[in-house]
Amino acid sequence: MPTRAGFVRISAACAFIALALAPSFASAQGATPPPPEPAPAAREPAAEPAAPVDPAVQRAEELFLDGRKELEQSHFDVACQRFTESMSAHPSIAAQLNLGLCHENAGRFATAQRAYRHAQDMALRANDAERAAAASEAATALVPRVGRVALSFARRPGRVELWIDGKRVDAIELAQPVAIDPGDRVIEVRAAGYRAWSTHAIGVNGTSAAVAVPELTATKGEVDPRDLTDGGDAAPGELSAAAKGAPHSDWRPGMRTAGFVALGVGGAGIVVGAVFGGLALSAKGDMKDKCAADGDGNDQLCSSDVGQRARQMAESRAGASTLAFALGGSVAALGGLALIMARPAAPAAPATAITIAPTLGGAMISGTF
Repeated sequence: MPTRAGFVRISAACAFIALALAPSFASAQGATPPPPEPAPAAREPAAEPAAPVDPAVQRAEELFLDGRKELEQSHFDVACQRFTESMSAHPSIAAQLNLGLCHENAGRFATAQRAYRHAQDMALRANDAERAAAASEAATALVPRVGRVALSFARRPGRVELWIDGKRVDAIELAQPVAIDPGDRVIEVRAAGYRAWSTHAIGVNGTSAAVAVPELTATKGEVDPRDLTDGGDAAPGELSAAAKGAPHSDWRPGMRTAGFVALGVGGAGIVVGAVFGGLALSAKGDMKDKCAADGDGNDQLCSSDVGQRARQMAESRAGASTLAFALGGSVAALGGLALIMARPAAPAAPATAITIAPTLGGAMISGTF
C-alpha cells in the first residue's frame, strides 16, 4: 500500500493519464467531429448517417472506465483485471498505461515497469511522442524500486527461455538481471532438447539476488552443440569454446548400429570360411584316393583327369576358406572397435543446488532438490 505522499503523486499521474489519453478511444471508434455551424436554410446539406461503432472498441472503453473507477477506490487487483480485459478487447495506449499504474499501486513494480515499457512501444508506433515520454519516465522512475534476480548458468543453452510464474519473459531481458515482483516466485528455465529446470525465489523490491542454474539434462540422445555455451559467455546461437569443432549431432547411435552390422557380417564371413575349410579337407581326401604319391610321399602327382580335377577342387576350396576367414575376422574386429567407441557416457548424477544470496532487506534462498 503506497504512502499518502506516494498516493498523491500516483493520483496526479493518474489524472494526467486520464486527461491525456481519453481521446484515444473516441478516435478508435471513428466518432465524427462536432457538427459545423448551420448554413443558411436554403443551402443546408442533407444529414449524413452516424458512423457505426465497433463493438470491440465500445467494450474496451467500458472496461477501461470500470478499471478507472476501481483504481480510484484502491481496488487494485480488480482494476488491473479490467485494464487487462480492455487490452484484450481492443488494445489502447490508455489502457496499457493505466495497467502499469495499477500494478505500481499494488506494489508489483516489475510488472508495472514491463507494462510502462509496452505502453512506450505502443506510443512510439503511433507517433505519439508525448505519451511515449510519459511512459518512459514512469518506467525509469521504478528502476531503483524493482527487485531483480541474476541467473548464472553452469552450461547455458544458447536458445534458452525464462518463465516466471508461468509467464514467458522477453529474451531481451535476459542480458541483465531480470525484474521480479515481491513474494515467492517460480523461476523456470526451458530450452529445446532439455528438461525444464525450475526453482523458487523470494523477490524483494529494491534488491537483487543470484540464482545458480545447473547444467540442464538432455531429453534425447542428440543435442546440437550450438545450443550450448559455457557459463553463458557466448551469445545465444554461438558456439562455445568446448562446442567448436564438434559434430552437428551425436554420432554414437549410428556408430553403434554400424558396429553391430559389422559384427554380423564378420561372423558370417568366419562361418563361410569354416564351411569352405571343411569342403577343402574333403576334397583333399578325395584327391588322395585319385592321385598317386611320388617318391617323397607328396600327393601332387595326378596323371588322370579325375585326379587333376580333384586337386584343383581342393586348392580352390582351401583358398576360399582362407579368404573368408581373413575378411570375416577383419570386419568383425572393426565392428567390435565401433561398439567400444560408441559406448554412451556415464550419466551425470542429479544436481542438488542451493543458493543463499544476501540482499539489502535480508536474504533470498533458492535451489533444486
